Amino acid sequence: RLAPRLLRTGVAMASPAGESEQPNATPCAIVLVLHGLFLAGCGCYGAYQHGWEKKVMHSAYSGIGSMTALVICAAMTASGVRKLYMIGVH
Repeated sequence: RLAPRLLRTGVAMASPAGESEQPNATPCAIVLVLHGLFLAGCGCYGAYQHGWEKKVMHSAYSGIGSMTALVICAAMTASGVRKLYMIGVH
């Protein structure tokens, strides 16, 4: 009988042979990219509402910067490398 993957304390246990290390990598990466696109869209829309004035461009910059960070995390999640996967999803 296989031991559960997580103890009640939250400590990860070794996975049985043949089980995928990153069973949900693609869905997680998709969610990260979509979240990034949403933040970039909100930031750019906020700047657009005020005529792209210099005083409100921080909205667009932060949205695009957040999207960039989330896309990098998505790439790490979908890389197939366990250590990068764990960094990307957390």
